[in-house]
Amino acid sequence: LEASGAAAELSLSSIPLMPGAERLAAQGVRSSIWQANSSLDGRVERPVSAASDLLYDPQTAGGLLAAVPEAKVADLIATLSDAGETGWLIGKIIRGAPSIK
Repeated sequence: LEASGAAAELSLSSIPLMPGAERLAAQGVRSSIWQANSSLDGRVERPVSAASDLLYDPQTAGGLLAAVPEAKVADLIATLSDAGETGWLIGKIIRGAPSIK
């Protein structure tokens, strides 16, 4: 986002979570790097919730993320599915200062 001078808008409900992750986050279970990752909170506009806390967890923040033209998303997800993999549309790039909403 920094390099392109754009913002991202995520759909929190579209981000896949591992079973039990949200329950553990609600109990305050955090990874050792969570605090350092959450230092970006000033650039992330998010609801206060266990699910949004997981955005700072390295297990959920470290997956493959690709910016794909909107017209090609369905084809890419179908191609991944044909290869036995799963893809999710979790948000979009929008105009704005580099940040995540």
